[in-house]
Amino acid sequence: MTQIYVYDIATRSLNSQVAQGMNGTPGLRYEGCSVMKMAPDNTSYNIYMQGGTNDNEILNDIWVLTIPSFTWINITTGI
Repeated sequence: MTQIYVYDIATRSLNSQVAQGMNGTPGLRYEGCSVMKMAPDNTSYNIYMQGGTNDNEILNDIWVLTIPSFTWINITTGI
């Protein structure tokens, strides 16, 4: 997932942003679970994505997309 699409509700426009990974990027998937958390100082966001499937296997990994840097971090440990 290196191409991230962002919808701007103020301008009603869809934009794309290239994301990079410190140790790779997550593969395409569906039926996963995601949640967003804002930093305490309101300067950045983390989107946590867990699991899903890619038609070939059930995934049980955890990735974080940091915004505004658009950097993927794999935090899967002990799964």
